[in-house]
Amino acid sequence: MYRSELNEQFYELRFSIGPALEIEKVGETLEIQLLELASTYKKNQPWSLIDSSDLLVFEDQTKGQQLYCVVMGQLGEVLGMAVYVGEAGYQSMI
Repeated sequence: MYRSELNEQFYELRFSIGPALEIEKVGETLEIQLLELASTYKKNQPWSLIDSSDLLVFEDQTKGQQLYCVVMGQLGEVLGMAVYVGEAGYQSMI
């Protein structure tokens, strides 16, 4: 259940900011949304459910490419999510 909620949050954020060319118009709203999303991410602690060896794959529908994501935090040293864009990003990850 958690994975689908996290996926939905990322999906909604992507549509709320629109294409990359529109980001400058959003200004502080984007920063607030990203901070809120980061706070939710930290609160939900996905690293307690998802191993860093698990690969999450999302599709960027605006660019038609895959986003390969890795959840970090199981060791307690770094919290975050690495996102590798497209085939080149995937190749750099493996």
